[in-house]
Amino acid sequence: MAGAGVFQWKRRMGVHEAYHRARGNRVVHWVAIPFELGAVVTLLALARVGAVDLALVGLVLVAPIYLATDVLLGALMVGFLAAWRWLALHFLAGMGGPAALGAAVVFAITFAVQVRVGHGVFEEGRDDTRQNLAELRSTKNPIPILLVFYYHLVEIALVLGYRPQLRREIEAVTAQEVAAMAATARRS
Repeated sequence: MAGAGVFQWKRRMGVHEAYHRARGNRVVHWVAIPFELGAVVTLLALARVGAVDLALVGLVLVAPIYLATDVLLGALMVGFLAAWRWLALHFLAGMGGPAALGAAVVFAITFAVQVRVGHGVFEEGRDDTRQNLAELRSTKNPIPILLVFYYHLVEIALVLGYRPQLRREIEAVTAQEVAAMAATARRS
């Protein structure tokens, strides 16, 4: 795809969107993903290597990736992650194990709701996890996996009217993927 964006993110987001078409699934993801990200950031903030927490290390590593895709949306994503890190460090760091257990439970519950309700019910079992992992294995490139959570922020922005041309580019990829999925289903 011409103009697939740095890291092929527009192409991957278009494919991702093909597996997130049902309104109910989108809403489930829009609600669950901030909690999942918060749980991951909390777990990383509680893990330290000397004076540095792993959330800071993770933030430094993913910030350039998000910013390279779209400066405004990337900055929003980085800001969200940084704010959650700050909250975790200031309100949960003293709780240690119970805070980590709570974060792990929140992640597990929200992820299960996404898979079982979002994809299992609203998408009738359609899920792109296998495809994402297969691409990771074949390319050895973790960046598309790191962008999966970000796609939902981008999706919300596009629904609200942000960058109509970008929305059209992603929708074109989504339409191609949906057609390919339908052709595969007909052959089965």
